[in-house]
Amino acid sequence: MNASGPAPPPEGKGLSRFLSFTSYLCRETPHKFQLQWWRSVVHEHFAPSASMRMTLWKDNQSQEAKSFDVSAAILPRFFLVTSQSGVHSMSITLDGATERVESLVNNVQAIVIECQDSSWIFRYTNGYVVTLRGSLLVRMLLNKKEDNHDSMDEFGPGMDGRRPSLGGDAANLMGKKDVDWMFDQVIFDARGHEKYVSLASIRGIVGSTGSGSEGASSPGAGAMLGLEGPGTMANGVGGMVNGFGGGAGTGADDPHIVIENGSIPGEPVNAFGIPQPTMRCLEVKSIYPSCGVVCMGYLLDL
Repeated sequence: MNASGPAPPPEGKGLSRFLSFTSYLCRETPHKFQLQWWRSVVHEHFAPSASMRMTLWKDNQSQEAKSFDVSAAILPRFFLVTSQSGVHSMSITLDGATERVESLVNNVQAIVIECQDSSWIFRYTNGYVVTLRGSLLVRMLLNKKEDNHDSMDEFGPGMDGRRPSLGGDAANLMGKKDVDWMFDQVIFDARGHEKYVSLASIRGIVGSTGSGSEGASSPGAGAMLGLEGPGTMANGVGGMVNGFGGGAGTGADDPHIVIENGSIPGEPVNAFGIPQPTMRCLEVKSIYPSCGVVCMGYLLDL
């Protein structure tokens, strides 16, 4: 510590911690279906008194919104329920994010990350990709990880009276006792959401092919639409899929495919852009603000 106060954190430390957290969101592992795994991830990155606030708009209209404030104790259940709703991976992107250090009372420093154009991306097992777009603010405070480890006591032991084994990387998180920057507040204000579906998930008989571009390739009449590039995404609206022309044009002369008796998987999200079980998890905490972890688990299982 110098005469003017504590030394500032290393440049980029906040973004580095945030990337550490998001790396667990996008990880595809069977441990994501265990509540204990999400507890370890949350306790590795969130302070015990931290909270996450989400604001969601219905049907992308600025008429009806819902705002939820989720405590760190409830966050593991939030991520577990989301994973159980068909989300195999998540990621958060920051476009033009800024990081700064703020001085709070008693010489306490905070790292603040702000991004006006962030995207929270949910990838579903049925081929959908749903993106929530909006602004993100993250505030971090210096905290002892061992305090987070001790806070596991509020969850209680397992059925056999012992702490459950997490296995893999998650088990290593529990033993860390050093000091690091932990999330104190996360605010995500969504402006709307977008839904896309993979071409591999669209089913139907390919009929005639538009010939707006001479020589454009196509699967041919009668072929089953499916695996035309596993990474290609198409807007799942209507019965046509743009493609085969090298661009994303929507004009009448652009190449297109007509799908006879086409079908796409049912949408895995509600009008607010998140799975209904996840919405129920958030609403339970909103309706019963004093509801603890055990109480919430009981209500969600009803």
